Amino acid sequence: MVEPLSFKRQARYSSQEVALIAVETRGPEAWRSLDRMAEVQLQSTLTCPHCGHQATEIMPTDACVAFYDCKSCGETLKPLPGSCCVFCSYGSVPCPPIQEGVEPCRAAEVGNS
Repeated sequence: MVEPLSFKRQARYSSQEVALIAVETRGPEAWRSLDRMAEVQLQSTLTCPHCGHQATEIMPTDACVAFYDCKSCGETLKPLPGSCCVFCSYGSVPCPPIQEGVEPCRAAEVGNS
């Protein structure tokens, strides 16, 4: 049996070794899951449509961001019609669900209601 990776020991393994351990312990689906996660970018640069200020933010993987307060002018950004979140509307990179081709949440419907 393969020993689970602890936080301290994880640094000793290369990313390839971690992937192989995941496949050995969880099966082939783990490889596909790791492959999809490797492609997802979590940083996106939001550009305020009101003042042009740009801020690079980390996108959450477990929630959509329906509102964002510009750090320069203070305006609250909301998703544009047809977009699921502020990252898809004003970001340089779309949100993780869109990148993965998964059905996005409907933050825009909540934010515009």
